Parts: sequence; C-alpha cells; structure tokens
Amino acid sequence: MNYAEAVVRGSSDDIATARDAVHRVMGGEALIDAAATIAAFHGFVRIADAIGIPYKTAAAGGDVPEIREQVGVNQFHRVQTDDD
Repeated sequence: MNYAEAVVRGSSDDIATARDAVHRVMGGEALIDAAATIAAFHGFVRIADAIGIPYKTAAAGGDVPEIREQVGVNQFHRVQTDDD
C-alpha cells in the first residue's frame, strides 16, 4: 500500500523507499506486479479523464443511468452482481 500511495503523491524519495521495501520483503516478481498494477490504474484514470467521465459523480454512483445503459456498462459482471 505504501508503494501505491507514494506513487500517487509523486515523491521520488518515497517511491524509491517503498519500491525497495516491496523488493526486499516480497521479491522482484511482486515488485513488477505491483508496479504494473499501479501503472494500469493511472492509465485508467487518464482514459476516463480523456473521454470525459466525471470522477466525482461516477465514483459515487451518481452518473446518469441512461448513459450507463446506452454504452453497455450495465452489462458488466460487477454491475449485474451488485444489483442482486
């Protein structure tokens, strides 16, 4: 968790410290997995920003239901299981 938080904060020193701790405790493969996961989430946010998904409303479930239906979001497994 410290590694992901350090990346979000953008502190090079904190990132290096957290990255080294992950490597020391969990090994190189876990470090690669953690770095890839962090990078993916940064990418998801940038994609959402680029296509105009408003974070504050989408994250709180306050987006427009008609848009979700129109673009097929309601067909995702998570959306279907949340309604159960």
